[in-house]
Amino acid sequence: MTKFTKQRINNCFKAGILGALLTLINVLEEGTVQIKYPIVGFIAGFLTGVFELFIYRNRLKNVNFFVGLLIKSITYTISVYLIILFSLSLIYRITGNLDAANILDNFMNNEFLMVTFKTFKGSLFIVFLFQLDALLGDGTFRKYVFGKYHKPQKEHMVFMFLDVKSSTKLAETLGDEMYYSLIDDFFHDISEPIIDSDAEIYKYVGDEVIICWPIEKGLAPPTAVDLFFNIRHKIRKRRDYYISRYGVIPEFKAGIHEGSVITALIGDIRKEIVYNGDVLNTAARLQEICNDYNAGLLISESLFRKLKWTGRYSAKSLGVIQLKGKLKPMEVFKIEEH
Repeated sequence: MTKFTKQRINNCFKAGILGALLTLINVLEEGTVQIKYPIVGFIAGFLTGVFELFIYRNRLKNVNFFVGLLIKSITYTISVYLIILFSLSLIYRITGNLDAANILDNFMNNEFLMVTFKTFKGSLFIVFLFQLDALLGDGTFRKYVFGKYHKPQKEHMVFMFLDVKSSTKLAETLGDEMYYSLIDDFFHDISEPIIDSDAEIYKYVGDEVIICWPIEKGLAPPTAVDLFFNIRHKIRKRRDYYISRYGVIPEFKAGIHEGSVITALIGDIRKEIVYNGDVLNTAARLQEICNDYNAGLLISESLFRKLKWTGRYSAKSLGVIQLKGKLKPMEVFKIEEH
């Protein structure tokens, strides 16, 4: 099982726990505690996570936010209710348990509207949190809530600037709408290898994506370098789709560097967690000169020295290069896969 799938399943369990807590709060407010309600809440939250992350995320990605929210919540509510009824019926038929029969009878009669309404509210809230997390970036909302970066922090990070090649030509050839669709598909396809490498997406800038790791994760397998080639393999597996839809397979280039950054929450009317440091500028400059050296991936000498190399790659020094905007020249390495 990939880290991408594990993360999704973990998020489903978190949604289930949140659903149980929300239900428990409602029960406590009413002054009665019955174990069946938190169980229903957990099932509702867990199934909401399953539908949201495994079924609807890609299918409804272009639907209006509020329409999608409504469609999802109604679907989840109906699914939860049917699964509960099926489970209770199965338990009763197998065991003959009268408690199950009584609960089943209540669900179908007296408690129908109450349970349905509470399930709908819980699903609506959980879906909203999923959407918010997707908008801000995985984990960003959590960091904001717990105040991790309310005070600036110094961190050692690895940054990759990854850019689609020949973007101007592609936009002219495909047209604006098809080009947007191509970039959107590309960003969706690279999400899985990014998560599998324990990386985070810092920003999308047009047809460029900025990816980052804490230094220990960027150096641990799969490394930052591994990610570049894992993305290449993922796109090549999807070559038939890209050829049939766009007539072209997107190619890309990247620059990677490591170093210290200051991380902080900034802004007033719009808040954002940002990284400031020369490491970002250097990674961006490395990506920019890839075409000059007919390279897909260029990395800095400092990152090259820190990585543990295997026979999967060959590294060629391009010598000491004066990068634009840098005071001192630095040695640059071109990385290729055997």
